[in-house]
Amino acid sequence: MLVVDASVLFEVVADTPDSGSIRRLLAEDSDHAAPHLVDAEVLSVIQTKHGTGALDRTAASQAVDDLR
Repeated sequence: MLVVDASVLFEVVADTPDSGSIRRLLAEDSDHAAPHLVDAEVLSVIQTKHGTGALDRTAASQAVDDLR
C-alpha cells in the first residue's frame, strides 16, 4: 500500500517536473491511502506557493481544480 501525503499529491496536481515519475509509481500500485486531512494540507501548500510566487494564479487555480 502506498501512502500519499500532501507533498506527493501537490507534486501531481501542480504538474511539477517530478509529477511524471510520481504518477508512474502511483499507477504501478492501485492500493493507495492518504491522511484524512490531505486535501486541506494540499490546499495550504498551493496557497503558500501562490503567495510566494512559485505558482501563478492560473497554475494555482488549475492545481485546485485537479485536486477536486
